[in-house]
Amino acid sequence: MPAGAPGAGSRERPQAKGSRPEDSCIILEVAQLDIRPGQCDAFEAAFKRAQAIISSMPGYLSHQLQKCIEKDHRYLLLVQWETLEDHTEGFRQSPATRSGKRSCIISMSHFPM
Repeated sequence: MPAGAPGAGSRERPQAKGSRPEDSCIILEVAQLDIRPGQCDAFEAAFKRAQAIISSMPGYLSHQLQKCIEKDHRYLLLVQWETLEDHTEGFRQSPATRSGKRSCIISMSHFPM
């Protein structure tokens, strides 16, 4: 991750016994986040707290939050999950996620679904 990037983390992915790395599929969540003008600092602070929630979820592998250089209010969030269900059911449906979203949503012009 480049120096000064807003946030990143990872967890080592366990390999199933007898499987080859090329046999497994990783789910990549991609979210474009547009932040309200003047709220980028508040969003980055809220995301620093929220990334602890993301990284604690079952099936979490890694994440990156990158700031767009063409539009200074836009971020790209990339999150890798072991399975689609880890993202759609485990992460999106968890009470901790709903709580963490609230702190980030305040700064966003819209929240991606």
